Amino acid sequence: KKTETQDNIIMAFFKKHKTKSWTPHEVWKICFTKSTPITSVRRSISDLTNDEFLVFTKRRVLSPYNGKEGLYKLNTNTI
Repeated sequence: KKTETQDNIIMAFFKKHKTKSWTPHEVWKICFTKSTPITSVRRSISDLTNDEFLVFTKRRVLSPYNGKEGLYKLNTNTI
């Protein structure tokens, strides 16, 4: 399934950068091509957060689209 592969790519990225927090847009820009919708990456990050593999840091930063985007990081309590 495509979403499982995407989730695996995102998890591998967060595991590689254990101590840093990332926005969905940053993950999308680094890990995927423009053919992957940003909304799909957001959904994966949301699913991985709901499954407690990632955590929302409660911090938000300005997104490239002038909105606010949350920062996420690896949940080190589950690995």
